[in-house]
Amino acid sequence: MINILIIDDDSVIRSLLQSFLSMKKYKVESVSNGIDALTAISVTKFDIVITDLKLKKFRGADLIKKMQVIQPRVKLIAMSGDTSFDTLPEEIRTSIALIRKPFRLEDVESIIQNLSVVQN
Repeated sequence: MINILIIDDDSVIRSLLQSFLSMKKYKVESVSNGIDALTAISVTKFDIVITDLKLKKFRGADLIKKMQVIQPRVKLIAMSGDTSFDTLPEEIRTSIALIRKPFRLEDVESIIQNLSVVQN
């Protein structure tokens, strides 16, 4: 079973993604901030992390770099409702999947399935 971590300070998005992905039979955990995300990824192996790039007290690129150090094989999906993608360093932007808010849940699942195929 694919283990997914969702990181978003918006409780509606977190809940929506968690409910949808759980219904699709993924194992899902969610947190609301970067500190809790680093704690979670330090103690649990995740296959995929879905993170918002605009978190309070944490820049998206910094969080992504720290997660990649802790779990180098984790696949990352970054979400943003603005131009945050443009500010990501090139090496990060090309190593992760990107999705703009608002998004369709089916698009998120499609990205997860594609990442899962690459992973296996």
